[in-house]
Amino acid sequence: MSDVAGYDRAKELFLAAYELPAAQRASLLDRECGEDAQLRARVENLLALDSAATDVGETSGYEGPSAFERPLPERIGPYRVTGVIGEGGMGTVYEAVQRRPQRRVALKVIRGVLATAQALRRFEREVELLGRLRHPQMAQIYDAGVHHEEGLASRPLPYFALELVNGKPITDYAAEKDLTIEQRLRLIIRLCDAVGYAHGKGVIHLDLKPGNILVDYAGHPKILDFGIARATEQEPSEAADPDRPRVVMGTVPYMSPEQIRGEPNEIDTRSDIYALGAVCYELLAGSTPHGTEHSSPGEAVDRVLQGDPTPMNRVSPRHIPRDLERIVLKALRRSREERYQTTQEFAHDLERFLAGLPVSVTPHTAFYVTRLFAARHRLVVAAASLALVLLLALSARLAALSVAARDIKAQRDAMRSMIESMVLQPLAPPDPELHLDRLMEWRGQAADVLGPDDPVIALLNVSIGRALMLSGQEATAREVLVSAGNNVLTLLGWNDPRTRAAAAVVADCLERLGEADDAQWWRAKAEPSQPDSSPPG
Repeated sequence: MSDVAGYDRAKELFLAAYELPAAQRASLLDRECGEDAQLRARVENLLALDSAATDVGETSGYEGPSAFERPLPERIGPYRVTGVIGEGGMGTVYEAVQRRPQRRVALKVIRGVLATAQALRRFEREVELLGRLRHPQMAQIYDAGVHHEEGLASRPLPYFALELVNGKPITDYAAEKDLTIEQRLRLIIRLCDAVGYAHGKGVIHLDLKPGNILVDYAGHPKILDFGIARATEQEPSEAADPDRPRVVMGTVPYMSPEQIRGEPNEIDTRSDIYALGAVCYELLAGSTPHGTEHSSPGEAVDRVLQGDPTPMNRVSPRHIPRDLERIVLKALRRSREERYQTTQEFAHDLERFLAGLPVSVTPHTAFYVTRLFAARHRLVVAAASLALVLLLALSARLAALSVAARDIKAQRDAMRSMIESMVLQPLAPPDPELHLDRLMEWRGQAADVLGPDDPVIALLNVSIGRALMLSGQEATAREVLVSAGNNVLTLLGWNDPRTRAAAAVVADCLERLGEADDAQWWRAKAEPSQPDSSPPG
């Protein structure tokens, strides 16, 4: 049976079992699944997802009063219980006070009636994995132990104490504070750092979702609940029996396809990258990627496994730039190989987007790169546009002079006048390399007409040095600038206004290169009536 057909059959049996009382479901599965352990596991996964209302795990079978209705225990271990924070399928999280050191903590406890061997192993694993992690964006574990209630000595209450995070789910926090797109992405970048840290320590979270990411009053995100986390190196016992039904755990809208399928060998750090993408999508667009908030478990699973996320601008209350949507959708690819392979790659593209730089998910065409450059440097581009007009006008005029001028003296005077009026203009070129080529072309034309020792050639070399610096060739730029400035001084003297203009350009460039002392010397010479002195090397 093909994989798609297998899931169709599993959904069909799920819908049939869904209508039956829990006690009758096993006989239906015995009859319909027969020896097909994989089919049965898929149906049981869907039933488990439904029983936990998308927050899934083992069904507990516990039908007693909730923790909010039961009397509050006075103490658990050395901790004085002061309230209930929340309750899940396997136990309760209390707010408690530790006496030494004096501090408030979150106390996670498995209910005694649910302390099965498997539940205890999972609980112990969560403690062990949390013990590996020390990161400012993760709730820290303080202590772990077992509490025996009076009269229930055979029913231990395993617990561990965690840092108490007073905050709100990341999506609620962003909505309440009306965060900008940049502020929301900064939160995701910090989460990428934290999750990448956990991966480096050999821990995969597998339940990243807004409810497990709280943002405190200072705006710091904290990752909670490693209850279904696993080590990057899977425990042998987990994969020992290939026919053993797999238990799917997680939250459907944020679960990767491989996690929903329950294939242990397919689940790795890229499953967390998918979840980060889903959280990022919801943080920006206001809904989950596949719109499964109000779907049945079967429909939700089907959408995640076979459908693409809804285009963000169709559901988002704000415009999502194309580059940003592509980044988020890459994190949400169904195939692990097509996603970002590390959280660092995901965060790097988000950082580049925020900086207005080209991102890896968009082809780097000339138009794309130019458009981003223009967006980053609007004022420079405006000035550069004026410079380009002047450059083109000068080029056309030079070409006309080379053909039309008959009087060599007039041609030289005209060329000299135009070049002197242009080369020292303090306008940044739109493209340093294009500008550099143009200046080199002028120098060749001017040398042919005026001779290589004309002061205009030295002035052109000053502008060439500046263009070299703008194009990133700093070492060559310094050599050309200082040499050209000295040539202008020799040919024209300090009292010539052209020399002072050239000195100002040299000073500006040296300041950008971090050579303050030399720049100061040239700056002084840019002022009128400065006495001669030896220039720096």
